[in-house]
Amino acid sequence: MLTTLNVVLLLNAMLVGVGIYLSSYLKKKAEHLATREDFKELRAQTAALTQTTKEIEAAISGDLWDRQKRWELKRDIVFETTKAMTKVAHTVGSLNAVYNIKHNPSDQAWIDESTGKGQEFLNATKEFDSVGIMIAIVCDESTIETVDAFSDFSRDLAKRIVDGDTNIYTASQYELWHKVRIARKAFRIELGIDKKI
Repeated sequence: MLTTLNVVLLLNAMLVGVGIYLSSYLKKKAEHLATREDFKELRAQTAALTQTTKEIEAAISGDLWDRQKRWELKRDIVFETTKAMTKVAHTVGSLNAVYNIKHNPSDQAWIDESTGKGQEFLNATKEFDSVGIMIAIVCDESTIETVDAFSDFSRDLAKRIVDGDTNIYTASQYELWHKVRIARKAFRIELGIDKKI
């Protein structure tokens, strides 16, 4: 039979067991609660970090996009200028060929040919001037000066040819094409293909 002492001991053992169980349960519950709060805090920090990362990526992407578009614009203008410059140099040579032909001043065929070559030169310089203006917008000062030097030299050379200086082209063609090469080098530097010296 159960005596009072046994009942007390049994009740005491039950209370200790329930206490141990409740203590263990409450400890686990507290750990879960702490983990849940840590998780909420970690989620908030992750969201803030993600937002900051997206803002940084957008800023970098925007700046990179802007730089790429500026480079593409410069590239297109440089290519157009190179083509126009070469065309001017060739038309100066054609102009010289016509003006160095022995001719009768009243020869209509020669007048037509010289007028046509003169117009070709004017058209080439007009095209060159239109892209040269854009060079002045997108390129640095040394490139602008190089392009301007070519322009001045080619116009002066054409004028002297038309004015009857039959030897000027032969004496100056190396310098004309040298100015084209100098401009091409400046363009390569502008595009970052070559380094400045």
